[in-house]
Amino acid sequence: MFVRENAMAIHLYRIAQEAVNNAVKHSKGRLIQVRLSTTQDRVELRVTDDGVGVALPWMPKGGMGLHIMEYRARMIGGTLSITRVNTGGTVVTCSAPQSAE
Repeated sequence: MFVRENAMAIHLYRIAQEAVNNAVKHSKGRLIQVRLSTTQDRVELRVTDDGVGVALPWMPKGGMGLHIMEYRARMIGGTLSITRVNTGGTVVTCSAPQSAE
């Protein structure tokens, strides 16, 4: 499977770009993994790092990056979640429905 719509692909790319940028700047980790999976009816982007983990509940501190990622997720009918991994690290997940093209 693949992402069927160009607009969705661009939004997912920009979400991944911001999530990786945040991990590089803030996580203090050594590994960042980006995974895109698709099924007939869903697309899921997952960016994981092995760093210190985001403070929960996460609250943006002056930056627009997290707000823009959430906005982009909504633009494609999806959701964005940011979670802390118990063993350390952060997972940013964007899940959205595939179009019926």
